[in-house]
Amino acid sequence: QGKDIILSIDVQGAMKLKAKLPSAVSIFLMPPSMEELKRRLEKRKTESKVQIQRRLNLAKKETGYARGYDFIVVNDEFEKAVKAVRTIIEAERLRVK
Repeated sequence: QGKDIILSIDVQGAMKLKAKLPSAVSIFLMPPSMEELKRRLEKRKTESKVQIQRRLNLAKKETGYARGYDFIVVNDEFEKAVKAVRTIIEAERLRVK
């Protein structure tokens, strides 16, 4: 119908969606580094040290699946990452099917 739908889902959900809808375009948002991700999580002060460690462990595991996505965008600078995602969406709209 010419509409874009953006879903924020975990790796398992993305793989299930891709299996059911192979034409779906997947974008993996990657932290610039685990150290930077840890710094950002600590700066927010919304999670305990245990919760942060769980998130870091999960992030390490999930980054191993990044190559299964159509695109990888490193979220080093917010505006730059947003621009990259917008560029992917625009390019996909122009793709010859």
